[in-house]
Amino acid sequence: MKKRICLILAIISMVFVSCSRTTSLTVDIPEVLSGKVYVIYADPEQINNRQQDVLAQKDFTNGKITIEFDSLKFDKSKIKECALVVVNEQQQFSCNLPLPIEKGKKITVTISGVKEYLNHQSNLKVSYSGSKQAEDFSDFWQKVNKTFVDLSQGQNNTKIYQEQVNLYKDYLKKYPDSGFPYSIILGQLSLISNEDSNPVMQYCAQLSEQKSDNPWLNLLIAAYKDKKIKAVTSKELVFSAQDNNNKVYTERNVKGKLILVDFWATWCKPCQESIPKLKSLYTKYHSKGLEIVSISLDTNPNDWTSYIQKNPFPWLSLIGNGKEITQRYDFQYIPYVILADEHGKILKSNIQVEELEKFIDSYLSK
Repeated sequence: MKKRICLILAIISMVFVSCSRTTSLTVDIPEVLSGKVYVIYADPEQINNRQQDVLAQKDFTNGKITIEFDSLKFDKSKIKECALVVVNEQQQFSCNLPLPIEKGKKITVTISGVKEYLNHQSNLKVSYSGSKQAEDFSDFWQKVNKTFVDLSQGQNNTKIYQEQVNLYKDYLKKYPDSGFPYSIILGQLSLISNEDSNPVMQYCAQLSEQKSDNPWLNLLIAAYKDKKIKAVTSKELVFSAQDNNNKVYTERNVKGKLILVDFWATWCKPCQESIPKLKSLYTKYHSKGLEIVSISLDTNPNDWTSYIQKNPFPWLSLIGNGKEITQRYDFQYIPYVILADEHGKILKSNIQVEELEKFIDSYLSK
């Protein structure tokens, strides 16, 4: 009887301990002695509406902080899709990291390599511990980050993209409800090419055929389908922009055997550096049928007006809606050059200034 009572008490004790386990986050960042930590959450609907929830906000000192989440309601989605933001304005340091939090777990995030990160020498070194999922995510996150470093160094892109796909698949096999891999691919979609030979695009095509209740996967599928639609609609040169006198021009106002459209902005140094080359090409090939249009994506029209008054272009110079233009042609960085034929069919996109003359000379010589 006593043994039975002891057993019951032991079971009750175990249940009580498991129910009272604290959910917490410890951020250990010795190289940043003080600052502020934010724990942020946004579901797919909030991302579409550019909204987010701040689950915690706290100052830290001595390079370490622990935050308890006893009052946080852990529904299925919030367990995995949080973000950690660390800010120290004095050191001009800030970082935004994915954050796997689990109910009843004490998760630790250790951040190092801050000095190298601030000097643009390497990425932060980040590790997660405190649960099996946190440790698996730590391994996944470090490997994925390495692939992005390899891509930036110009290594074999196809091989690296395939390596990324394998990492996504392996992690989702263990944690099918996770949104982290889908979130990473969402960030990639705006940067990678629309080519069907790209392994990441192939993976997205496979995912788009699936039916799932995972909202992150559904968000990715919608973004992928939108990208494929843009790939079709962006094959024709279409724009609407205005000159310094507020006169509106469209693609129908531009005539030439070969039309070069340069999307740029006054705050973009590489854009300014490319202008002398464009002027040289215009001088050399304008009489042979080359026409150039510059469309500024400046958000402050006064900056653009002031610049072109001091640095006039020998071709049509306009200012347009940057959001509409970048969405239509699916690009994020400038300068961005498009080449179209006399009928407005786009022949080449995102061609580097160094490659322009070879293409122009070849095309106009036909």
